Amino acid sequence: MKRIKVNFAIMAMIIGATAAFAFKPASALSFNGKRTNTTWYFTGEEGQVLTASDWSQTSPGDCAPTGSLPCAITVNAGTQSQLQTYLSAHTEAQIDAESTNKRD
Repeated sequence: MKRIKVNFAIMAMIIGATAAFAFKPASALSFNGKRTNTTWYFTGEEGQVLTASDWSQTSPGDCAPTGSLPCAITVNAGTQSQLQTYLSAHTEAQIDAESTNKRD
């Protein structure tokens, strides 16, 4: 009977250890190439809103509540390639409406 209890305890420890290491922590998921929300700042001129190379992850510092150009958008795109895919699926008016602030 004692041998059965010991074997059961060993199996329970093995199953517990396997279950503990079977899942990745949530913090590790964002570093595996998965898309995460990123704020992009428009650095271009009028007519360049839909071009990813005219957006940067660094704030230009001249954002204001009013202006004629979008200032920043927060989207599910961590790279310029992913941002270009996002921009290509939207119009300038949609991007302008999503912009948190504006700039001149």
